[in-house]
Amino acid sequence: MSKFLKVKRINVLKAGFITALTYAIIAVIIALFMGIGLIFGASMSGTPGMGIGGGIAMIIFLPIIYGIVGFIGGILGAAIYNMISNWIGGFEVEVEDIEKFSK
Repeated sequence: MSKFLKVKRINVLKAGFITALTYAIIAVIIALFMGIGLIFGASMSGTPGMGIGGGIAMIIFLPIIYGIVGFIGGILGAAIYNMISNWIGGFEVEVEDIEKFSK
């Protein structure tokens, strides 16, 4: 038997932290590829010091910057959702009882 539940409000700080961590993890993956590419490219061009420094800086600072931007975006997104859900209602999500699938 399915039923509808409504998401009435989102915890603003929790949304900020979840979004920040998600963005930071994505940035680590991106920064590793970009940093390694920068290090490799600079070593091939004859300026390895610049490439290694830039690559390491990218691997360190890109996840931090993405995390900060994700936190701010998560807070703003949750606050805007909460404001709009007060006016027109929240998301309606259809759920089913899990016991149905455990047999």
